[in-house]
Amino acid sequence: MKEAPENIEDFPELQAFQQIKYASEESTKEDNALTHKNDGNQWFKKKMYKPAVTAYTEGLDQKCADKEINAVLYTNRAAAHYHLGNHRSSLNDAKEALNLKPDHLKALNRTIDCCMQLKEYGEAIQWCDKALQIYSSDKKIQDLRIQASKLKKSADKEKRKKQLEEKKQRAAEEKLIAALKVRNLRFVSDPVEGQDGEPEEQAKAFVTSLVSNEPSGRHMVSLDDEGVLQWPVRFLYPEHGHSDLISAFNEDTRFIDHLEVMFSSKEAPPEWDQERKYQVTNLKVYFEDYDERKLVELNADLTLKAGLQHPRYHIVGGVPTFFVLSTATPYHEQFLKKY
Repeated sequence: MKEAPENIEDFPELQAFQQIKYASEESTKEDNALTHKNDGNQWFKKKMYKPAVTAYTEGLDQKCADKEINAVLYTNRAAAHYHLGNHRSSLNDAKEALNLKPDHLKALNRTIDCCMQLKEYGEAIQWCDKALQIYSSDKKIQDLRIQASKLKKSADKEKRKKQLEEKKQRAAEEKLIAALKVRNLRFVSDPVEGQDGEPEEQAKAFVTSLVSNEPSGRHMVSLDDEGVLQWPVRFLYPEHGHSDLISAFNEDTRFIDHLEVMFSSKEAPPEWDQERKYQVTNLKVYFEDYDERKLVELNADLTLKAGLQHPRYHIVGGVPTFFVLSTATPYHEQFLKKY
């Protein structure tokens, strides 16, 4: 071999040689621990950190009584873990080294570095203070403490901002749920009532169920400053396989108000209705009764709120949906016959 493999487990011959290396009856646990440490150092110098971790671990597995050797093994393994990006494991090893040797400078530096990487700035400051009690003039640790202090202030500020936003979000969700409840609307799935879990979790699940991942973007009912619900509403035109999504349908506006805009004689017709069969005067609005699978006609002069409060209407998937048909085409009667 020109170079050693990273995974010695794949080479039984090398494992056999390694066993011979540590098979001396004259070797003590301390001797074997040092040999594994030296092996680990060789791997580390080659920047092969995984086998370095393995070697340092085997050294610790010798369970020798020399605290100095064990402290070095923990510190070195912490360094190997750090280079692998295993900052939590590196921190744990550095702490173990400090339990054995509280004044170990490399271990102290490693704990601080790991805490900084893990964004645990408060703990980093604590370790800096412990280190400065022993090495009061260490410039690197002094600088790290200043840096950790600044980052902690920034992180605390960001945390408070996030908590405030979450509080506002919860308050908005509670207002929305209260507004929905007072209107006696029916949903296909309502986790707020009769479900296990904390009320806050139930409310969160309910609000989440109202979010719709529409192709044009996520849409969800919202409550404006005047206490009026703004719904995403979909109109389906089954005769042509088309649909329209009104992203903010004010619950106090009528169906006819939207239809008059969408099918105005003053505007160009939709591409699928070049013959202008869909005119306000011949349009009818229906919805499907979720329980009985029957079609129910709605008066287009009704407001959206009145339509949603219809005793047979259920909101499915957070987006109220209605069929729009034209009595000027034979398809209207054909569609009704399906129900």
